[in-house]
Amino acid sequence: MECDRQRKTFQLFVSLFLFCATLLSLSETAKSQSRLADMTPIKGLVFKISDEILILGEIDSITAITFKRVLQRYLSARGNQNTVNIALDSPGGDIYAAMEIGKTIRETSNHAVYIRENGVCYSSCVLIFAGGAQRFVYHGSLGIHRPYSLNPSTDRQTSQRWFNNV
Repeated sequence: MECDRQRKTFQLFVSLFLFCATLLSLSETAKSQSRLADMTPIKGLVFKISDEILILGEIDSITAITFKRVLQRYLSARGNQNTVNIALDSPGGDIYAAMEIGKTIRETSNHAVYIRENGVCYSSCVLIFAGGAQRFVYHGSLGIHRPYSLNPSTDRQTSQRWFNNV
């Protein structure tokens, strides 16, 4: 009788443990899906926070212009000699703007680029990430895919010129 009660207690404990583990897993999945859903409406923002520059949200031409200004001011204030930490959390966006930011990072100094904890760097954001002399992914996500055009051309030569420019 005592053995049956111990077995039932153990079974109850295991069932409770598995139930809690399932809830935790579902909670993390919901957070992840919510994060992806919340990310879409954000337009590209560039912030100087303490000793880093943060690029947050969708990348567009304004993001590239703002980044250049913020970086130049930051470097001028620090005597153009220090490495700048550049944090990324972006779903991507305009490929040309991202290439411009990546070139700026590469040309100005020995900058460290990283994906923020729980952040993402998808699509064209990868071109910014590649611009860093030092690159780190902590507990974030890096997503790469083949470039594509939203206005595809049926003319092979036009399509080839577009891909050559990218």
